[in-house]
Amino acid sequence: MDPGASELPAALAWDAMAADFEAFHARFAALFARSEPREQAIKYVRSLTGPVARRNGWQFAEAIGDRTPDRVQRLLYSADWSADAARDLLLDFTIEQFGDPQGIGVLDETGFLKKGTKSVGVQRQYSGTAGKIENCQIGVFLSYTSPRGYVILDRRLYLPEAWCSDPARRQDAHVPEDVAFQTKPQLAMQMLHGAWQRGVPMAWVTGDEVYGDDPVLRDGIAAQGHQYVLAVISSTPVWPQRPAVAEPPTEREHPRGPLRTRTRLAPGTPHASTVAKVAAQWSPKQWHRLAVHQGEKGPIEYDWARAASSTAVGACRPTNSGSWPAALSRSRRKWPTTTCPTPEPTHRW
Repeated sequence: MDPGASELPAALAWDAMAADFEAFHARFAALFARSEPREQAIKYVRSLTGPVARRNGWQFAEAIGDRTPDRVQRLLYSADWSADAARDLLLDFTIEQFGDPQGIGVLDETGFLKKGTKSVGVQRQYSGTAGKIENCQIGVFLSYTSPRGYVILDRRLYLPEAWCSDPARRQDAHVPEDVAFQTKPQLAMQMLHGAWQRGVPMAWVTGDEVYGDDPVLRDGIAAQGHQYVLAVISSTPVWPQRPAVAEPPTEREHPRGPLRTRTRLAPGTPHASTVAKVAAQWSPKQWHRLAVHQGEKGPIEYDWARAASSTAVGACRPTNSGSWPAALSRSRRKWPTTTCPTPEPTHRW
């Protein structure tokens, strides 16, 4: 089929999956009080699975068979239904169809390139989609993968600080008043808690350094009894053993000074090294090459090694998980450091 075509898959292909598709959509039928948006939602979801060249209202309308994009736009912008309620139903479907005790939650973000300045959250910022700083929106996503399949569970739109502090811009874009600035790791933690509370079985959480560099996120995952494999930057401070810390005092250390409220390293604690320095001291025999996945030009391979280490929160407080094996990986392009709070090596990504 022509990649630029804007029609649905052949009828034969749809006949083979019609029963499953109808059963899947029936789960969401109660979200729509009126038959018109419910029927339009069926057409819209079906068009999403087709080879629509450009994902805009006109292209979807053509694929569905509508003369104008009015019905598609009405479904997305003004019809009475809850996207969050649809998300919860999708979580239930995920548990039934893909749930596995060794399931993995995957945190990642993607950029949506924009030409204007009116879309909520749009500004010049780094986009992994483009591989550089571009005018775009950023969405933070939680996906789920298991031996039974994979699916996107949840999403959050990242609203930059510049947007949060601009009342006029917020009002023009209809940003709710209760929406405050949250970092990408904070958005990720919200989605993880939502999935766990709904009952999604998840043994592991993984993500890049955007999430691995946030100690609160790492501690939050560990506190819920989950393990993680998260990338961190190579300058992250580490100790070969858990360093001693001094808890905040109950009284002021100096009569006129403020009461210290944060944990800090105890006097005499050795200086931390960095991930890069630790890895540079290892012999070539400690590294093992493993293929992560298949890329466009062949397998994507990384060299892996592991050693016990301890990191710290804000370079002051060791994480709740203490010391654990730190698995380091590197490739020709870059090498992130990954850590997981488990006493045993893992063969899962």
